[in-house]
Amino acid sequence: MGIKGLSSALKTLVSQAQLHGRAVIDGPGLAFFIHSLARSLAGSSTVLDEPSSAMLVELAIQWLDELQSGGVNIAAIYFDGYLPTSKTETRIQRLCERSHEANNYFLATVSGTHTVISRNVSGSSSQRLPINPFIVPAVLEALRSLDRYAVLTHLVPGEADPYCARDVCLNGGTLLTGDSDFLLYDLGATGTVAFFRDVCVTPQLRDDGKKVSLISALRYDPVDICRKLSLEPGQQGMLAAAFEITSSPVKTYKALTATPRSQWQYLEPAQADKFADFSAEYMVAPGELRSKPDYLKYTDPRVAEFILDWAAVAGFNATPSLSQSSPASPIPSAPRDPVVHLPLLIDRWDMGTGWNASTVIRQLAYSLCRSGGDAISTITEYRRTLSLYSAGQAVELLAASEVPDVLRDTLSYTLEFIQESAGIAKMQTTTTTTRLRWITACLGFEIGQAASEGKESTTVKLLRKASTARSGVEGLLDPRNWDVIHLVAIIQGVLYSLRMLRQVLMCQIGEIFTRSDTDGRLNEMRDCLASLPCIAEYPCLAEMEYLFEQLDQAGAFKKLSAVVGIKEPSFGKTGKGSGRAGKTGAKQQRKHSNKAAGLSNPFDALAMDD
Repeated sequence: MGIKGLSSALKTLVSQAQLHGRAVIDGPGLAFFIHSLARSLAGSSTVLDEPSSAMLVELAIQWLDELQSGGVNIAAIYFDGYLPTSKTETRIQRLCERSHEANNYFLATVSGTHTVISRNVSGSSSQRLPINPFIVPAVLEALRSLDRYAVLTHLVPGEADPYCARDVCLNGGTLLTGDSDFLLYDLGATGTVAFFRDVCVTPQLRDDGKKVSLISALRYDPVDICRKLSLEPGQQGMLAAAFEITSSPVKTYKALTATPRSQWQYLEPAQADKFADFSAEYMVAPGELRSKPDYLKYTDPRVAEFILDWAAVAGFNATPSLSQSSPASPIPSAPRDPVVHLPLLIDRWDMGTGWNASTVIRQLAYSLCRSGGDAISTITEYRRTLSLYSAGQAVELLAASEVPDVLRDTLSYTLEFIQESAGIAKMQTTTTTTRLRWITACLGFEIGQAASEGKESTTVKLLRKASTARSGVEGLLDPRNWDVIHLVAIIQGVLYSLRMLRQVLMCQIGEIFTRSDTDGRLNEMRDCLASLPCIAEYPCLAEMEYLFEQLDQAGAFKKLSAVVGIKEPSFGKTGKGSGRAGKTGAKQQRKHSNKAAGLSNPFDALAMDD
């Protein structure tokens, strides 16, 4: 989020300069910047246009490659692996804000998302589109999958900010971020900051006629800024300037310089404690940066946070809070039990969240982390909430004696869908085949969960609708319909919950991993989950129209009928056959990705993002 008004107030003191040499990148900031860039490229006006994860990762890699080709040496990319309890209040507030936006969007488009919401109207949260839930893990996964970026990418056991800053402080370079907070860390004598939004490229011709790109940006040099403001050079001077800006109702350079330095707020005795609290977050001693456990290389940020919380690395969860609960705070102290902050899915708000269908999977994952002496019986999940007072949703852990049986049953049930079968084996490619099997498994989990709760299955409801001809064609779904949007959320939620289970199995931190009697089953489950689709392959709305046709041709509904007992749909034949569903489905899956690929210079999209 940064310090409101800080970068704009200091903009007068910086200039555009060539960006070359060593650079350290704020990973989460990169991911959200790329999302903004992708929205500009896609011209998003409804959730149907929301950039897919495939588009995001392709654009992220393209953007980084463009930097490198222009002479920027990317030395490291850091991602948050754990946020301290002092961030609990902020996280719940942010979840509440985004939940309100998502709910308002749902209410405004409940009749169908063909209703266009203007992106230029920012005054009301009903005007804001919900965002892709998996922006950060999708980009992190993509970077890890490429040799040229895997070695540079680090998920750290804390916030990425101090790790980025410490790297620049020790080794020099420019810190690329979207967050003005980074200006307040100790960046050493030569460290600078540049913001993603300010990066631009200028095509040039070399003497030999070859085209090259000149990368430039506004470079914020804390030492130089402090010199121009007649402040103590470096971190202390920047903290003083930032504190003055936060204390002023007018956050401009003119207002900052109009007040004599001797009258700045940080020098006021009455403000001493407040300034100390403000500064403490950015005063990071080298010893406070913990070494990275080896198992973090397997995990996404939210999974890493849960595992680190549970593993209770010596003193790790005792991070002091700068804003402990007080009568003025609407948020209670952080829960004593481990907490999981799940991504906010784009789903129906008049139904249970799309995460509900996969609770049993996450329950198993959490239970596998339990150690022998644990007295913890529940895990708190934050999925979505409209209340700042939300205590989250409690997920009861399995008893230690129950885990082996539930593990066996989950493995058996999952294998029913993904093992080789006569119907599904006819698909054209291994990737497509495997992906459709996993989607079928997701539908199976949803149908089973709905039956156990005595509720109507979203899958069955849509199958019934799709069996009725629309425009002379059966088996098609309307991706503008909120039932279809909700089904996408369910599928994504199940896939991500299975991903969480796989990562827990790879980390092996629970007591059960020391037992020889469960070794075989744990290994089988891990091997079973090895073929899960990457996040970039998760279904998106753009491809949903033909999904049921693809599944039908793959024999998926025959499998669902055999495993969960639903009536197999009988879609009418239109003469277009498997060629249409296969080709069109693949085309829709690549739709947003192709837009990214067609952008010869991803920096051009910045001009479209007013």
